[in-house]
Amino acid sequence: NIRGYLHPYLGQEAIAVGSIVALDPDDYVVSTHRGHGHAIAKGVDMKKMATENDFRAGGLNGGYAGEMHISDKSCGFIGADGMIGPGHVIATGSAFAFRARGSKQVAVVFGGDGTYATPHFHSALNNAALLQLPFVYVVENNLYHQYAHYSWSVPMKDIATAARTYGIPGVVVDGQD
Repeated sequence: NIRGYLHPYLGQEAIAVGSIVALDPDDYVVSTHRGHGHAIAKGVDMKKMATENDFRAGGLNGGYAGEMHISDKSCGFIGADGMIGPGHVIATGSAFAFRARGSKQVAVVFGGDGTYATPHFHSALNNAALLQLPFVYVVENNLYHQYAHYSWSVPMKDIATAARTYGIPGVVVDGQD
C-alpha cells in the first residue's frame, strides 16, 4: 500500500540519465514533483527514498517530505518541489553561491513544459544570463502540463527557443532517443 500520492517518472528516464551522467558528484540537482528518476540518477538511496514515499521515519527526510519533497544533500540532490514550484529559483541561488565561492560546481534544475508559463522560469533564465551563472535548465516537455497541451501557454514550437531571448544557448534533444 502507498499512503498519499505518487507521481511516477515513467517514460522519461533517458532524460534524467542523459543529463545527470555528465555532472560531477558535487554538482547540484533540483527536481520536480516527478523527481524519482532524477534522484536515482544522482545517487539517492532507493530504499530510503521508497521509505520516504510512504512517510516513514526511516526515510530520507524522516518521513516528513513524502514523495514530492524528497532531498538528499549527501549526493547533491537538493530536492524536489511541488508542482511547478520554485526549484528554478533555488537552483539559480545555488549557482550564484557556486560562482561567489569560486567553485567549479554546476546547478541543474528540471522542470516540465508547464513551467514556461510561470514567473519562476523566466526569473531563473534572466538571473542566470545577467549574472553568468553555472546553471542548466532542463525542460522535460511531454507535451501536456496538467490537462492542456503545452501550445496553449507556449507561443513557440520548441521551449528551448526561449533561451535566445536571454542570450543563452538552448538545445532541443529527443528524450525518447
